Amino acid sequence: MDAGRYKRACIIENCTTDVLEGIIAAGAGYSCLEEVMTALDIPCISSKTFIEHQGKVYEAFYATCSMEMEKAGKEELRLAKEAGDVDERGRGVRFRTAITKAIAYRSRESKSKEEKIAELKNDILNGHKHIFGELPIEAEKVKVKKKKLPN
Repeated sequence: MDAGRYKRACIIENCTTDVLEGIIAAGAGYSCLEEVMTALDIPCISSKTFIEHQGKVYEAFYATCSMEMEKAGKEELRLAKEAGDVDERGRGVRFRTAITKAIAYRSRESKSKEEKIAELKNDILNGHKHIFGELPIEAEKVKVKKKKLPN
């Protein structure tokens, strides 16, 4: 094989690898790869080879994602500790406070015990949504002291 043909073969292999990884990252399949390779006028790999590469790419994606998620989790815990949202053992302070307030609120209601339990269960299941602002808090449940702003 002369130098020119070898160089072309290397370029085609690099293009194939790059296109293959892009197709897999986009969530497309083998038929899409065939179309792209045809448009580039590059011979396409077999479907069996595509599946082998797909498995390797997915393993690399999973390993990278797992590592990054673990780092992000540690960073979130560090920030939560700094903000006082969790104690040193990682237990949620704001969640305990929200649950304690929900128990106090539900115990003052004049409803049957079964209704109180059902509503408290719902409060606990949705507590994180209230804390992080995903659900509005009903005005009658929260007493907010209004501060007068200086003029």
